[in-house]
Amino acid sequence: MKKILLLAAAFCAANFAMNADDVANLVANGNFENTNYEQAVPGEYTWDPVNTWENLSVLPGWQLSTGGPWNGTACILAGDEYAGDGDIRPEDDMQHLHIRGYNDNGWTNIKVYQIVKNLVPGRQYTLDFVIAHNWADGANWTPDPDFGFVIAEVDGEGAGRELMKQTNMGEGQDFEYFDYSFTAPASEIYLEFYYGNSFYEGNKHEDHWMDLDLVRIYSAEGDEQVPELNAVNSVINDNDAPVELYNLQGVRVNANDALKGIYIQRQGNKATKVIF
Repeated sequence: MKKILLLAAAFCAANFAMNADDVANLVANGNFENTNYEQAVPGEYTWDPVNTWENLSVLPGWQLSTGGPWNGTACILAGDEYAGDGDIRPEDDMQHLHIRGYNDNGWTNIKVYQIVKNLVPGRQYTLDFVIAHNWADGANWTPDPDFGFVIAEVDGEGAGRELMKQTNMGEGQDFEYFDYSFTAPASEIYLEFYYGNSFYEGNKHEDHWMDLDLVRIYSAEGDEQVPELNAVNSVINDNDAPVELYNLQGVRVNANDALKGIYIQRQGNKATKVIF
């Protein structure tokens, strides 16, 4: 079992709870469960297997930038076969965003983005999400991976300035959980997830994709803090305190059970991520 020490107990405390009832998520439709999306197979797609690929035209809470259907597709994968496994994603999580690339002559960045509002300037926030990907090898060469997220300013003289950019997260096709911290410069920020690169002529890639789900931005300060974690006694002797395990949905689990995946171990006012 590996342990990953978090930077501060207060920072990681909010990660005990992955559902929106426990923390105030400022990202609109961050779980992609809104069913008012619109997608269809473009009429130009007439050959197999591309003639089965749906392309989003409306994604509530997000703006889309795909460069047109010839530059890859962004769609919602929904239904029982795409439900969470109860580990990284809850079992009742029935859909997620799927971005896919395919082109004979290169394709531009596919992006989903939104302006996140109602932040408190100067306050510390966490961005977390789960992600999976398959970065295919090229027929004649292997392009460098190019996907990730950007957080940027949207107001004043700093408009457009990147606060944070992270690329190429994760090991592969299974969902993995990631979290990052930043300080809000203003009441609004720009959040973008992108999937890019160019393959050029003769380098088709039919199985080249990124999956994204459970995107959140939240703060563990002030009114947004998880109530039960506020009550942790700061003078408790951590070495004497009982050890508790929680999954990423905030549900306490039994350490004697057959566990697999990422969990949060809490002892007193200290918390660590653990991997079984």
